[in-house]
Amino acid sequence: MRRSGVLRRLGKLQIRWKLTLGSACMLLLIFAFYHLAQYLAIEQTMTSRIEQSVRESMDTVLNHILEREMGFEEADLPVLRQTLHRLNERNQQIRILDQDGLEIAYVTDGIGEPLIQHVTAVLPELSIQSSGDAKFMVLRAPLVVLAFQGTVEIVRGMEETTLVINRMGQVMLYTGLGAVLLSALGGAWLSGLLLRPLRSMAGTIRRVREDGWQARMPVSGSRDEMDTLMRMFNEMMDDVERSFNRQRRFTQDASHELRTPIAIVQGHLDMLRRWGADDPQVLKESLQATSEEMNRLSRLVEDLLALTRAEQQPSRPEEQGLDDAGKVLEALAANVRYVHPHHPLSLMAEELAGVPLTLSVEHLEQLLIIVVDNAARYSEEGRPIRISCRLTESVAHIEVSDEGIGIAEKDLPHVFDRFYRADKARSGDNRGTGLGLSIARRLVEQAGGSIRLHSTEHMGTVVHLELPVQSITANHNKGGTFDA
Repeated sequence: MRRSGVLRRLGKLQIRWKLTLGSACMLLLIFAFYHLAQYLAIEQTMTSRIEQSVRESMDTVLNHILEREMGFEEADLPVLRQTLHRLNERNQQIRILDQDGLEIAYVTDGIGEPLIQHVTAVLPELSIQSSGDAKFMVLRAPLVVLAFQGTVEIVRGMEETTLVINRMGQVMLYTGLGAVLLSALGGAWLSGLLLRPLRSMAGTIRRVREDGWQARMPVSGSRDEMDTLMRMFNEMMDDVERSFNRQRRFTQDASHELRTPIAIVQGHLDMLRRWGADDPQVLKESLQATSEEMNRLSRLVEDLLALTRAEQQPSRPEEQGLDDAGKVLEALAANVRYVHPHHPLSLMAEELAGVPLTLSVEHLEQLLIIVVDNAARYSEEGRPIRISCRLTESVAHIEVSDEGIGIAEKDLPHVFDRFYRADKARSGDNRGTGLGLSIARRLVEQAGGSIRLHSTEHMGTVVHLELPVQSITANHNKGGTFDA
């Protein structure tokens, strides 16, 4: 429970302190493992060198005694001690014991008598022994000379080695702690530097919430990851602002467009309720006007639903396409002729025969009805409507032209805006909802194509559609083949 409480408290820390503590702890572990390995390696190396030196000293003593066949009688001991003094090294003692463990000869240089033991050796043996705070390396080897059997013992003090190792351990400890402290300070500074854009982003979001969508993050121009993040944040805010403005404008326009027919219907109903119901002529006119406004309201709602559906991107566009654009256009043209019998409709779609498009049949039908309906609505009876098609590489071009009243140059930039209708000459009695071309553009863009409109007043309008052709692979997966 206590451990989980500590973890919860650590989890509540700011990211800056998490990064600082994390980097400090990581560096502490790295230094601990590194210094421990270094400490053990140095200790092992120095111990091995002392062991090698002790063994060399033992070999020297044994070889000297054996080569001279020195005696171990009482009269020979002064010469033996003198020889051992000469062979001894600093901070080392040498003893010779008989087979009963009694000391025969003893010399020392810098070591007292810390290890006076009566131990004999059958085989060479090496050990490290301690006496208080001092450490010693003890090497014993059997000695056989003529009739004498005994043991040679060499004790080497390790005070200097221990002192050096301890000093190095202290240096490693202090440098490690200093490095951890410096890493903590550096981590705090670096985390603050790295998190500065995030704090700036939080401040920008706060300003957006308080002051509106105009606030943006300052871009440093360093082209690093944080700069890229700030740029992407600003781009996202631009998209959000545009989407919000479009939504607000759409809501305002929709409420305005819906309010007008509702107000007209409400006015006629109020008039009929007060006194108009007794006048057959007024009743007839009110019912006709109400019916027209309800039809207009119905078209407006349908267009709003169509626009909403058009803005929903399909998950896999290649599965929404059609196989034969020419055949689909011929069928659509035949249906459109029945809808607009007073406008001769001509179709030239031979080049699109067998051509697959990324646009679905339903969307192509909706697109063609919107464009042709506009052409018929703003053209006098008897004026022709032409649909011509051609294919260039992987793009299908469809042009719908009329000889109607045309569109003023000042209105052309706005014809694809929602609820926009050109001047009163185009509205008149044939009022539309102002959503048709917006729906058309969304359908074309959804399929990866484009739509353009050229118009001259009193001469006519040309709508140019560019629709991408499905790839051979996509069409093959649907069961057909096409070679552009």
